[in-house]
Amino acid sequence: MSNRSYLYACDADPTQYDVAPRGVCEHVADVGLLQLIMVAHGARVVGSQLFDERAAVLASSAGAAERALAFADKLGERDVAEPEDFDAALEQMRDVLANTALGSLLLLEVGEVFDTDESVDELVASLADLDAQVERALRGEEDAWLDELRQTWQDTVMPWWANALHYSFEAPFDWTRAEVEALLLPHDRAMAARIGHSFRYRLAPVLNAHQLRSVVGVLTSLAADVESSSDPRVYGCEISAHDNKQVAVSFRESTLFIAVPPGGWPSQGPKRRIMEALGTAPPPARYEYGRGTV
Repeated sequence: MSNRSYLYACDADPTQYDVAPRGVCEHVADVGLLQLIMVAHGARVVGSQLFDERAAVLASSAGAAERALAFADKLGERDVAEPEDFDAALEQMRDVLANTALGSLLLLEVGEVFDTDESVDELVASLADLDAQVERALRGEEDAWLDELRQTWQDTVMPWWANALHYSFEAPFDWTRAEVEALLLPHDRAMAARIGHSFRYRLAPVLNAHQLRSVVGVLTSLAADVESSSDPRVYGCEISAHDNKQVAVSFRESTLFIAVPPGGWPSQGPKRRIMEALGTAPPPARYEYGRGTV
């Protein structure tokens, strides 16, 4: 089998959340220029989701399809090699991009075509210059470059567009809001019994499917820390999710607001953050060494 580069659409960062990247296209032997155009904005190096100890590229999907289609259309303005094949490939590209939800991020897997992480670093570093060159080409400049690409487009520009790539990701189980809310009910009763009045956990109004999975994964630990920090002033707890690495906690109008990080519930720290939000945290421990106090 030939080595390939693979482009996937992601609803969230797959290195932090349990999401299933969706196939967009793959290119044989190298990285296709249209793949690079699509990952040119906000690109960074991350760990590969396909290959052990390899690097991949994660980038913003904003405007990616539009840039790629505009560039492909620009190539088609003049004579290209194998014009019927080019038209067929462009039609396939339009169909896949029109019917694939790109999500917020694009994942470019290059572990089969680049042997070292340094090569991936260099690729990401080159994307700003490529993006500028593409912008010039779309303005009617870079004629020599465009003419060269029109003759080599099958090898250098156009990947194979499809959702079913050589490597596919199994979709994780999706929880519904109703199912997660049902999981909250026993914790409502346990907290109410502990503080002596009604209490209710609730989900933040906007939680994506991958964020609901994050909440389910930490729910038992979260509830245990809330219960151990019980305060009769608290009548509810709203649970949300964010991309920061730490648990975020605030308290207002008798409600705790807890934002869950993507990496799970830390074994230390969240309980103190809850108590700090409530104003009940003890002062930091003081240790005496000789005559001094730390």
